This record gives sequence, C-alpha cells and structure tokens, in this order.
Amino acid sequence: MRPWKSLPVLAVAVAIGASYAQESRALPQNPMKNITSPSLEAIQPNPVAGTQKRQWITILGSGFTPQSQVVLHLNYETFPIPPERTKFVGDHELRIYVNVSTGPSVWTAQVTNQGGATTRPLSFNVKPIAMIAREHPPDEEPVRNGGIEALGKNAKEIDEPIGQAKAGAQAIGKAAETEIGRLRTELAGLRDQIAATHTFSEKSAFASLIIIIGLFFWFIKKFAVTKFEGATVEKEEVREGSARLRNLVVLLNWLGTIVIVLMVGYLILDEFEISIAPILAIFGILGLALSFGGERLIRDILNGIVILIEGQYNKNDIVQIGSLSGVVESVSLRYTMLRDLEGRAIYIPNGEIKTVINFTKGYGQALLDIRVAYKENVDHVMEVMRRITTEMQRDPQYRWRIGAFEMFGVEELGESDITIRCRVKTLPGKQWDVAREYRRRIKNRFDELGIEIPLLRPTAQWDFSPQVGETTEVGIGSR
Repeated sequence: MRPWKSLPVLAVAVAIGASYAQESRALPQNPMKNITSPSLEAIQPNPVAGTQKRQWITILGSGFTPQSQVVLHLNYETFPIPPERTKFVGDHELRIYVNVSTGPSVWTAQVTNQGGATTRPLSFNVKPIAMIAREHPPDEEPVRNGGIEALGKNAKEIDEPIGQAKAGAQAIGKAAETEIGRLRTELAGLRDQIAATHTFSEKSAFASLIIIIGLFFWFIKKFAVTKFEGATVEKEEVREGSARLRNLVVLLNWLGTIVIVLMVGYLILDEFEISIAPILAIFGILGLALSFGGERLIRDILNGIVILIEGQYNKNDIVQIGSLSGVVESVSLRYTMLRDLEGRAIYIPNGEIKTVINFTKGYGQALLDIRVAYKENVDHVMEVMRRITTEMQRDPQYRWRIGAFEMFGVEELGESDITIRCRVKTLPGKQWDVAREYRRRIKNRFDELGIEIPLLRPTAQWDFSPQVGETTEVGIGSR
C-alpha cells in the first residue's frame, strides 16, 4: 500500500480518539463528592410531651438540606416522616410535625440526605405532661402574679369596647323600635285605604278568582291520584309496595282536600274583612263537643290513619278481621270495606279492628293433607306427591306461582287412613289456586297408579243407658 492512501484512515482514528477524550473530561469524576453528610446534635424539647395530637419537634445539627428525610424509631418499629410534615428551617435546623406515644418511652431519630448519607441515631425521651410537670415545677407565685396582671389589663381592654357596644346597641334598638312602630302604623293606614277603595263587586270578583284557583288545584290533585291508581292496578302481581303507596296517596288526597278548602276559605274571609277569631272559637266548641259525643268517630279516624301508614293490609288483599273475611275493596279513614265470596259488601269501622289476618302479605302457603289407605306404601306415595309438584313447577301456567316445596311426612294415623302433609310456597293470593290444581292432579295420578283414597263410611253406635227402664238409642255417624 502506498503511504498517501493510508492518510484517510489515520484521520478518522484521530477524530474518534479526540471525541472520546472530550466525553471523558465532561463526565463527573465522583458524583458523591458534592453530597453533604448530616449530623445530629439535639432534639428540642427533650423530653417531648406525650399527647395524642401532633406537635412540632425541632431537630438541631448540621448538613441539613430541603430534601432531608427524618425517620423516627420506637423499639423495632420505624416511622418515616412525610415531606409535607417536615419543615426545612436551615442547614442546622429541621422541624417535624408528628404525634408520639402518650406513655413514657425512648425514641430515636435519624436524618438522611439525598444520596444516602445518614446520621447516627439520636435518642430522646417522651413523657406524659403530668410527669414533666412534677419533675420541673414552675415558680407559681411570679407566674400567678403576672397572670393576674395580664388578666386585669385584658379585662380593661375588653370592658371598654363592650360598654361602647352596649350603649350603641341600646341606641340602635330604641331607634329600630321607633321605626318599626312607625312602619306598622303606615302599613295599617295603607290597608285601611286599600280596603276602603275596594267595592263589593271587586271583592266578589277576587273571591271568585280564589275559588277558581282552588278548584284548579283540586282537579290537579284528583287527576294525579286517578292516574297513580290506574298505573298501580294494571298488573295484578304488583301488590305490596304499590298498594301501600296507594293507601298513603288516599290519606294525602284527603289531607290535600282539607288544606285547599281551608286556604280558600281563609283568603275569602280575609278579602271581605271578616275576622276568623269567632269562627275558630266555633270550631273549637264543635271540636270539644265531638270529643265527648263523637268519641267513636275520632277513634275510627285515628285507627284508620295508623292502618294506612303502617300498611297492615292494602286494597285487593285477602284478610280476616274477627269472624269476617273477604277481599279488601277500599280503606278509608273511617271504615274498611270487604267483599266476601258471595259478593256481599262488609263495612267494618276502623276503631273496631283489633286483630287482622292477612293471607296475601308477602307470600302464600298452600298446606295440603293427603289421605291414603293403610295398605299403601307411604314412601311411594310421598315420591308421587313430589313428582306432581315438580310437574307443576315446569308447567308454564303454574311455574310463576309456585315456589319451594316442603314434605312434612306422615301427619296422622287415623282409624281408617294415613294423613300425609306437605306445603307449597306460592305468590300472595295464589295458594288456593295452587291447592285446587294440586288436589286435582293427585286424584288423577292416584287413580292411574291404583293408590286408594279411603272413603268416609257410616258406622253405627249403640248408646246403652245406665238406667233401667230407658230405651236404647242407635246413632249413625261417619268415620
């Protein structure tokens, strides 16, 4: 190779070497040289008062930075202090806002700078406030005298503005009372002038307007109640919540009517300048008379309010009140109306309702007693009953009505038959439909399988009289 051809290779090598040397000079030789090593000298106060609240503790030393982190140790536990509770005062002082133990204990503190430089642990004591007070009792007499003097000065400084404020308040109060009296007099005069300018026709027109507004609100109330009742009876299965809410709406409807009538009456009487005090007195006398003569009416109304609020029964529920039973057709403040199986309407005053049996509260139970002959296998009969329940649960017509099935087993060993009891949980009010369908299927299935349902057979009973001379009677009964 000729010498001039190697010159480009040498130039490239020299450039790479210069660049590497420049980067080497730019890199820091020891990045840890600029990091300051901190040290601890004292903790103030020492001992620290043991309280449950946070307090400021001062750490004295050297080499502290704004990035210094304080760590406290108690026994084997470590508590790093967050930066937001650490205050950098200077390179010789840090302050931390912490809460320590309330009982006597020994803590240690350490400070770590950025880069890992850490101080040696420095211990400080924590003692209860009462213990600190016993160990360092203050000079009570000078403190007491100084406190008394300071309180006296503060009292004088406070009494002067208070006296001035009282005098100003009294003056303002008197001026305000005078101004209020004057305004009341002017208002009464203006009312008299306005009333004098109103003619009877104007008052009648205003009264008519009030009546129209009252009727407007009454029709709105009536429309809202009707719409709500129509929406809640669209689905037969919606019973518990909507029916109770409907009863409360009936109560609010009644109270709303009373409020509208009272407001319209008051505004009309006020327009014609008729004092309502005598009317209130008349109503008071009537109320007193009703309290003596209408005790039963008041009792019915109060008990009706309790029934509507508590929701003991609702419209369309099947209930038994005393010896009367039927479907609840209406519940008012004074009475409850039932409709029995024969279509008769039964009105029961609410004050006479003591005990209520609600057959459609929450859910229903169809309790069934199936009788079979002694010759039948009881286990086989119970298995047939279970299969019939399973078939009804799969039937689209009855599966939404039927819930859990319970087989209680042999309930009674009679003279000529065995009674097997079971129970089916149903929707409210559907227990009778489910029981009828279950009995129908039981009869058909027992006929198919040859399972005997014993009949009630008449038996003869001879009644022998213990006295001589009396005739013997023969009684025919059923078994």
